[in-house]
Amino acid sequence: MASDTLLFEALDATLSIEFWISLRVDQDLSIAKAAVVLQYTVDRLVGGMGEARRALRV
Repeated sequence: MASDTLLFEALDATLSIEFWISLRVDQDLSIAKAAVVLQYTVDRLVGGMGEARRALRV
């Protein structure tokens, strides 16, 4: 993953405390719902990187 800078940066942002606080405080999600959103986001990033690369022509 370290060799895939775009994926690394996207995952780093998603897994940051700021993202978690945004889900919990700003969006007022429960721990369970925030965890589901976090898991969904990571799954989409990991599974959808080919599409993103094609769109960005990276």
